[in-house]
Amino acid sequence: MFAYQELRCEKGYFARPVGIASGAYNCEPRPPSLPPTADLPEVVTVRDEVGLYLTRLDIRVFHINFVAGTRHGPALAVRLGY
Repeated sequence: MFAYQELRCEKGYFARPVGIASGAYNCEPRPPSLPPTADLPEVVTVRDEVGLYLTRLDIRVFHINFVAGTRHGPALAVRLGY
């Protein structure tokens, strides 16, 4: 399993984190008071995961979520879930 997703904001907008949840962003207008050289992200990764599951046996070999920073190792009776 591999999942990757980005949020791309329109020109003049930047990606601002919403709360403490990883991967949660809103596109908001760039504040006019900031100098044009201020580096505000226009593109952010909201989902980046890789995992190996043996679905017929309900076994997770590994699952890594790079955005949230979580890693899960081998486990039995685990179904692939999104």
